[in-house]
Amino acid sequence: MSWFVVDASVVLTWCFPDESAPLAGHVAHMFKDGDTAIVPSFWPHEILNALLVGEKRKRISHGLVRSFLDDLVTLPIVLEQFPAAIVFDRIQRLGREHDVAITRVMDIQDIAHDPHYLARGMFLEWDDPVAGRVKGAGVAPKFSETPGGVWRGAPWLGQDNARVLAEILRYPPDRITALAREGVIGTHPPAGPPRSEPAFFQREIGP
Repeated sequence: MSWFVVDASVVLTWCFPDESAPLAGHVAHMFKDGDTAIVPSFWPHEILNALLVGEKRKRISHGLVRSFLDDLVTLPIVLEQFPAAIVFDRIQRLGREHDVAITRVMDIQDIAHDPHYLARGMFLEWDDPVAGRVKGAGVAPKFSETPGGVWRGAPWLGQDNARVLAEILRYPPDRITALAREGVIGTHPPAGPPRSEPAFFQREIGP
């Protein structure tokens, strides 16, 4: 018995009467000889997607799809069982060796602990008047002359009224007072000190 890799397109040829390929017949004989195929984890999704599209376009019938799948599950086909970390590392290594821009899709916890993101300072911490100590995304891309930065958290309602109206728009004090009296503008500062419970990033992704 030997192992071989089989592409989804080869196996699908058996289900589509208008398709034919010498390789498909050869693969069928390999299965009859007791050989085992190994396929990637997304292989079943490729098979099912092609069958659904073929049925929708009336190239194959629902009965033929059902019969094909019943036969397919009896064949010695094994999904690769490599841990995700090994697959990701292998793909990244191949990408670097061949100068191909690829990387794995990371969740927020992966990003928060990734050495590259940490070295680039992609997460910053600051004190928010409502939420307390928080952590969020830094500035990207980073430029040498205009690096950017986070100088405060989100303002509370009305925090910048005076600066915007008086300093930027140059409204006189009596006009600003009138707007406040009429309810056009208002302020809602924090009612108390910042929250004391652990910050979001400590609860969700760790220190």
